[in-house]
Amino acid sequence: MSIVDDIENFSDMLERSWKEREYNSIKARNIIISGMGGSGIVGLITKKIMEEDGNKIITTWNEYGLPNWADNDCHLICVSYSGNTAETISSAVEAEKRNIEWEAITTGGELNSYASDKEKEVVIIESGHQPRAALPLLLIPVLKKLDIMNIDKQIEDAINACNNIQEYHNNGASAGIAKRMMNKNIHVYGSGCGEVSAYRWKCQIEENAKQKVHWNRLPEFNHNEIVGWENAGENNFVICLRDNDEDENMFKRWEHTQELIWKNTDVFVAKSGTIGESTTTLGKILELIHLGDWISLELAKNNNIEPEPVKVIEELKKRIG
Repeated sequence: MSIVDDIENFSDMLERSWKEREYNSIKARNIIISGMGGSGIVGLITKKIMEEDGNKIITTWNEYGLPNWADNDCHLICVSYSGNTAETISSAVEAEKRNIEWEAITTGGELNSYASDKEKEVVIIESGHQPRAALPLLLIPVLKKLDIMNIDKQIEDAINACNNIQEYHNNGASAGIAKRMMNKNIHVYGSGCGEVSAYRWKCQIEENAKQKVHWNRLPEFNHNEIVGWENAGENNFVICLRDNDEDENMFKRWEHTQELIWKNTDVFVAKSGTIGESTTTLGKILELIHLGDWISLELAKNNNIEPEPVKVIEELKKRIG
């Protein structure tokens, strides 16, 4: 299945993953989620949801091995769509050395073989997709395992929001936004739920449209990078991903930032809940993510680029071995 088909079926994939099976709950409070690239975004989304609606401590891990402090009070979830991600496999190996309980979510590969050999739980998900387009398949098992408050309501909200984004795309809106981005220096900024979504936009535009993107988050941006915009030059396109229910402090930061440094810059603002009509943490994040997925594909089309191949990543893997 092509990446375009996968993005078009995003909400269907989300609903199917939600309904097709149940999972064993994880009781540990300290959870480490190991994953890279399209699999790694799962940890960031889960961390944000848990900060807003949960009672567990989530650490995202995008390195080899494990953090020095990790011990057998932790529970490790290894997320690798291919099952052959070197960094994620090394996390599993390190967990075995430290007697840390762990499990895997994958389509197969070395991770599945290693987990099966060690008699660890493995969630085998549907194969045949680009890892970055298989987000619902990777995300839903993690969310259901962690007993997040109102998760059924949140998933239903996310499905509805993504359906609304699909309609927004079908009406030509994402193509219009992508047209404004052509041949520009792209900067994506986020706050609240938009912070995670902004990072996903960066990754999707870079992989699908093969165009470099700068990313940051507010309010941290206001304490350093804002000064750099005094000499940022022209030919910039700024994307601001915000929450529609942001508090007064964040509202002021966004509005005054735009007035101070982006008065003469083309700026696109998307607030979660305004297009997709989401109301929950998961819905807000996935609403903005789905919008970014479509815009990245439209930009690839404008750039006359095939979105699926990531040749330099594959070449790097060959060289590393």
